[in-house]
Amino acid sequence: MIKRASFKSLGQNRSTTFMILLSLILVFCSFYISTFYLAFNETRVGYQLYDPIIASIPAIDLSRIIFACTYSSIIVGLICCMTTPEKIVRVNLSIFCLLIFRILAMFFVPLEPPESIIPLEDEFLLHTTYGEKVLLKDLFFSGHTASVAILFFLIDHKYMRWLLLIMSMVIGTMLIVQHVHYTIDVVAAYGFAFLAFRSGQWLADKFLVYSRFVVLYPARSLWAK
Repeated sequence: MIKRASFKSLGQNRSTTFMILLSLILVFCSFYISTFYLAFNETRVGYQLYDPIIASIPAIDLSRIIFACTYSSIIVGLICCMTTPEKIVRVNLSIFCLLIFRILAMFFVPLEPPESIIPLEDEFLLHTTYGEKVLLKDLFFSGHTASVAILFFLIDHKYMRWLLLIMSMVIGTMLIVQHVHYTIDVVAAYGFAFLAFRSGQWLADKFLVYSRFVVLYPARSLWAK
């Protein structure tokens, strides 16, 4: 539940406001970098993996269901996570870390898509990070799965967090059924989501320590002689 009292003093606490804006800028910058990297990644030659699970099931187009499940989970999860200004900073920095880790993961583990892939129709990504193109090689690790899984680590509400975990597993399963991702892409998403969560919390602690320093020692007192 949103703690309104913590937001009422936000206008007077300029340092926390600055930290929120800075964390948002980092998120937007990482999205911007992702746009260019994903276009470059499509030109690379990757490894074709043999996935016994994909080989044993026919591909089924579940794009619309995946889209609905993913973004409804993200929206609800973000609303439940961003309950205080400090929590907003923590969520933003965790998302920033997740995007950076995904770029690095794709760089070090270039993959070719499964031969039987049914391209995922994601209107949001198509008009943002995909640059109006259908991309096939943004594989390791699954961004859809990780985006919901990281909310499981960030959220405090007991029942909602377990619901998000279940939703991430459902989404990951559907991605495999559609042959959009290898099984390893989905499984690895949970490890990277946890790593991004821990890294985001570490960064947030540094940000908030600086924020408290600024509050205790306003800029005018530092410059006043």
